[in-house]
Amino acid sequence: MTYYKKHSTWLDLNVDIVNSNFFNSKEEVNFLLKYYNIPKEYISERKTHLIMLCKKILSNNECQTKEQKYIIENLEKRINYFENLEFLYNNEIIYPDANPHIYNEDKLSKYFFQNIQHPIYKNRYLNNTCMYDVKNNSYWGELWLELIDPAHRELDFYKKNWINEKSTDSFFIYLEKQNISHREQYTNFILDDELKFNKVEIQNGLILLNKTPFTSPQIIDRFNEAVFIINNNTDIFLTLSSQTKRHLSLSRGFPVLGGGIFIIEDGIIKEIKGNSGHYLFYTEHMIQCIEILKSKGVELKNDIKISNFTDFYSKEDLSLSDFQKKYNTEGVFNAYQYSCDNYQK
Repeated sequence: MTYYKKHSTWLDLNVDIVNSNFFNSKEEVNFLLKYYNIPKEYISERKTHLIMLCKKILSNNECQTKEQKYIIENLEKRINYFENLEFLYNNEIIYPDANPHIYNEDKLSKYFFQNIQHPIYKNRYLNNTCMYDVKNNSYWGELWLELIDPAHRELDFYKKNWINEKSTDSFFIYLEKQNISHREQYTNFILDDELKFNKVEIQNGLILLNKTPFTSPQIIDRFNEAVFIINNNTDIFLTLSSQTKRHLSLSRGFPVLGGGIFIIEDGIIKEIKGNSGHYLFYTEHMIQCIEILKSKGVELKNDIKISNFTDFYSKEDLSLSDFQKKYNTEGVFNAYQYSCDNYQK
């Protein structure tokens, strides 16, 4: 399976490209035109056809032009999409018919989340509850669907339409038949060979990224935040958010031990926010996040601000010392001592 190893896209090459100078032979053009005529539900045939087209372009041109490299790159991303979709169907993670559940929760959970449990700390799982956003007048939150989608799009809107239209196609075949814009919101997964540049180092209590003490942007908004996760090995990863980079970019959907937003000046943490649009909120995760940071030698002064989100819309702002007093976490932390039911509301 190519998840987390190759980038993929739901987009085909625009048919207008046929009339451009991107192709060197009529054979290549005709091959692409034949691809457009293959029925959308024939995933395997479409993938095979694109693989053959890539081979033809490569064999016909020993030294590719910039335009031809662009074509091959996009064809390969589309091939990767089909490969991932085939995997999901073949392993019965997604249903082959118009089942309104779209995917098998048990099989999805076993494949993506199995055997990922720290011996001490508790997992923070990807949200999978559809909610209504009053501000945006839209539904969102079924993020397991965003996870398994090979292109990791926000698909709540399309799911609603698919159900309302009573389509007889399976959901992902239905998507293939929709005119989905290249501007559609999606999350870019940071691949393994790229993720190493997002791994935090701790030096003399300071947060370093790529050997340099990190400083948060002066202007901070939803698309310019220092988002972080702590993975199951207690490694810390950090990136600046954007329209396509969020917590899911770093975690690739796996459970995390902690995550949120840092406010940092010259490597010194000034504030820790526990919010994430992708992961569920519990106070215990903020507690263990703080304790993991301490155990790794991060300097955390008593007056730093802790923004502890108790759900997607509610939070409390406390200094670190007041937070520790409220939740009685001074001293050595043991995750087994805590459960959400014991916390003060």
